[in-house]
Amino acid sequence: MKAIQDGQELCRISLDATFYLRSAPTSADVRAAWGVYRSICPREHLRWAKNTKMHLWDEEVDLSREDSLEPYLVDQDRRLDHGVMVRSDQDGWVFIIRGVFPEDVGAEHCASVCRVLYPLDTDPEKVFCMTRRLADCLDFVSGHAGFSTVYDSFRKVSAFDQIYIWAKQFYGLDVEDLNQTLPLVLDAIKGANWLTMIGQELWERQAVSAKEGSFSQDISIHRQLKGTVIRAGDRPVMGDRNQREFPAAYAEVENSLWPLKLEYHPEFAGRFEQEHNTMEWFQRLKEPWAW
Repeated sequence: MKAIQDGQELCRISLDATFYLRSAPTSADVRAAWGVYRSICPREHLRWAKNTKMHLWDEEVDLSREDSLEPYLVDQDRRLDHGVMVRSDQDGWVFIIRGVFPEDVGAEHCASVCRVLYPLDTDPEKVFCMTRRLADCLDFVSGHAGFSTVYDSFRKVSAFDQIYIWAKQFYGLDVEDLNQTLPLVLDAIKGANWLTMIGQELWERQAVSAKEGSFSQDISIHRQLKGTVIRAGDRPVMGDRNQREFPAAYAEVENSLWPLKLEYHPEFAGRFEQEHNTMEWFQRLKEPWAW
């Protein structure tokens, strides 16, 4: 599902897994995450690569080797805002891991990010497997996986006008604006989704650990080396309100983790800002009637 404006993609819905990292990833972190991604992503989709200093992508590079990202890691351990991106030449598989300089997002401190995008028809078990393996090797605070939005940052307001329409229809759709969210998730979670990742420190808070074992049978808990992955159902769902669907398993996880939920988020762009209801979207799984 995508929106086109003036012959170019404005925004689309993708399958996504996002980890919020406690600090800027080191070259060792990138290598570990890349090893996980490379082992699951189909080889024909390992096509283009760049780092955050490069304006253009290296096209049709050989990314089949374990050490194929080494040329892009030269400054990884010297710069807080460095990172690497790999993608297919079409919509679908994307791998991003990068640090973020806090001043670039108007903050004193912020999380870094590892994000994987998948084609919508990807086997959910592949997403689940990769998410668990990334939760074994990344020092993450929290994260989420499921259906999410991708947009053209140069036409952000128009993109978020369309994303608002999708978000109103689909309870299970995550709305993404990393620049606004990263400063807020060093000690709080954005919210639940099909997969909800909670780092060890947050999980050990009494408000969360007291809930372990109390979920319904649709929800499973998977303890990994760096934290916990909570799975709400066999596959991600959109929760189409026009079909009277509601992601009840997502909401159950959300309610259990509510003490960890961020209490404030700036307005998203476009219609969200016009209607002043971004926080109503953030609370949609707990209070769907308000959204």
